[in-house]
Amino acid sequence: MTRFIIVLRRYASASHIAATYLEDDGKAIGILTGSTPAQQDHFLFNNNLAFCLIRSGEVEPGIRQLAKIDVSSLSNREKLVLLATRGFVLFRTGNADEGRRLYINAIDGLLQSNDAESAALAAYFLAREEKRIGSELAKLRIDEAKSRIERLNQPLLDFLAKKL
Repeated sequence: MTRFIIVLRRYASASHIAATYLEDDGKAIGILTGSTPAQQDHFLFNNNLAFCLIRSGEVEPGIRQLAKIDVSSLSNREKLVLLATRGFVLFRTGNADEGRRLYINAIDGLLQSNDAESAALAAYFLAREEKRIGSELAKLRIDEAKSRIERLNQPLLDFLAKKL
């Protein structure tokens, strides 16, 4: 079991780096689909693959991928990450108001769970979506995301803040 988790984390980390920092959804999708069937049942696999599919324009397959997640088996942190991903889906399907609400709830929950890094990432992706749709809230969200990221003093996150 330990080996399974280590290998799963490698796939999840590699896909996360490809999607988030390199913005290469094709590479991330390739990494994930190259994992074993057992790993493909895991939350990280399904969430990351859904995100990449949707961001690359494959909305329906991404939504189907999210539907594979057994919410009852998720940790509190995973539920909050999924909430942020659902916010992303709503932005991409034209419901920015509801998407914004889910993102904000996810960020607040992650902060209450003392997961400032995940909250900063969610704030970053919310800011990106606000900017993408030309929202009047874009500048505010960008400033908020940058502020959250700067407090963490992590080079990879700082790299993301510069992209905003």
